[in-house]
Amino acid sequence: MTEPVTGDGLKILFLCEQYPPVVWDGAGIYTAVIAGVLTALGHEVHVLCAQGRRIVDEIHDGVRVHRRPLLRVPATRMLGRYGRVIAGRHHSRDSLSLRASLAASYAFWLRRLGLRPDVIETQDGDSRGLIRILGHTYPPVIHLHCPTMLPPRLSGEELSWKGRVADRVDRAVVAWADASGRPVVATARTGIAPYLERHGAGVVVPPDDPEALAAALRPLLVDPGLAVTVGARGRAAVADFEPRAVAMRRERVYRQAISRFETRRGTSPR
Repeated sequence: MTEPVTGDGLKILFLCEQYPPVVWDGAGIYTAVIAGVLTALGHEVHVLCAQGRRIVDEIHDGVRVHRRPLLRVPATRMLGRYGRVIAGRHHSRDSLSLRASLAASYAFWLRRLGLRPDVIETQDGDSRGLIRILGHTYPPVIHLHCPTMLPPRLSGEELSWKGRVADRVDRAVVAWADASGRPVVATARTGIAPYLERHGAGVVVPPDDPEALAAALRPLLVDPGLAVTVGARGRAAVADFEPRAVAMRRERVYRQAISRFETRRGTSPR
């Protein structure tokens, strides 16, 4: 069994089945970028990916990547055309079995690898079940990405019972945006709203209020100088999301999680 990193360096484990180059998406790219920066900051970083059918261990820019098979019984596929009826129109977005498979797979492979991380960062709705299966052995940090049921909800589709359950499991708020030098007007329901207010990079209006939306847009459209000033604040605010800045904030969160976890267990914080 590998031992925790000594000194100031942390042993950090990311759980991410979207890790590139197998899958390219927001969660995978975020993990790849931040993991690399954390490695450059002197931490030992591992990424466990429950994806595909192969067992592969590799190193990318100092990040130790462990690709392991997703442990799953393809029940709907085995049922043929009847399986498509069970799966529903939002499969695999609303798949409860997939969420359970991800949680079980990560718990199983973590034990098999014998890793002893100081902290685990995982993502999205399956995290809740995952943390329970892991038995609260390690301090968790959960990074909430876009809810998988958000696109069908925004399209106005009525969710099935599975979709509603999956939506409740996955519901979260995650927000950041590169304003690209332009002012932003958003409703209070959007995740970016706190950042707009914090940096003065735009205007936040109530949802379902077209008059408030028009009133917020008007001055930015008729006053180019104001638009440039507000947009410049948004561009400056993007520094908050520069990979090194994000990684350093993550480092502080990890240390807080470890301290609280060890306090609960009655051990001395590192």
